[in-house]
Amino acid sequence: MAVCDPFLGDYLEDGEIIEKVDLTSEIVGVFVKAGEKEFPMVNYPYRLLCYRKDDGELLFTVNLETSVFGTCCLGAHSKDCHHNFGPADKDMGYEDFKEKAIDIAMKLIKDGAFWENISLEDLKPYLLE
Repeated sequence: MAVCDPFLGDYLEDGEIIEKVDLTSEIVGVFVKAGEKEFPMVNYPYRLLCYRKDDGELLFTVNLETSVFGTCCLGAHSKDCHHNFGPADKDMGYEDFKEKAIDIAMKLIKDGAFWENISLEDLKPYLLE
């Protein structure tokens, strides 16, 4: 499955793997730090890519997202859409991102919410305050 991010391939070519973590017995997370390349509208200083272990399918990503407008948020990409989990500090360090990203990912995994046919109402318990 591909996520709905047209620049994901370019990001991965330029990025650097920080570490891999087992999120569950079935899902592995790969933390990636951005490389030097700048993208047109949104950049991702850090990303957590969540893959199914058995077949390597990319399920979703959790991202620290910075825009050309100076805004920053935690967001996620899945097969069909992007979700915004609220504002974030653009200077957030890796350890802070890691903690928040794992929390978001675990809630989504626990609920099986890989966002196919999911409504905004279904996502409300996962929105950061």
